[in-house]
Amino acid sequence: MTEPDNNPSITWLELIIIIGVIIMIAAAIGSIFMSPGKQITSRDDVRKADLSRILDVIQEYQLLHEGEYPSGLEATFKDICKTEATDCTGLLVLPSKTSLPIDPLSSNPRSIGYRAKVTPNGEVVVSAPLAERKELEVRF
Repeated sequence: MTEPDNNPSITWLELIIIIGVIIMIAAAIGSIFMSPGKQITSRDDVRKADLSRILDVIQEYQLLHEGEYPSGLEATFKDICKTEATDCTGLLVLPSKTSLPIDPLSSNPRSIGYRAKVTPNGEVVVSAPLAERKELEVRF
């Protein structure tokens, strides 16, 4: 009668499973560090949606005020003040029932990171100067 082998060794199957797990972990970590372009694109997609939301706020204001622009909207770009900011001196204040969207990279305590202006022909332009690919603008 042969005695069972009490030598604790790794079988081929266990070795293959361990190598597979290591490869999956390396692939997951690699995808995080190898895709900054996807992160930039994602933040810029958020910015495009934010710009549309800000234009909606301006259009709603115009509908409620017989076509008038919010006070402070001028021919040069002005940063838009955060809804909850206590000091909006020099910034464009947009009346909104909800908080305005904030740029993903904005660190300014007063500004949402977006800005707006009205052109001489009456076109409203809202831009995202912190966009990473190129400055984004939405017009109406």
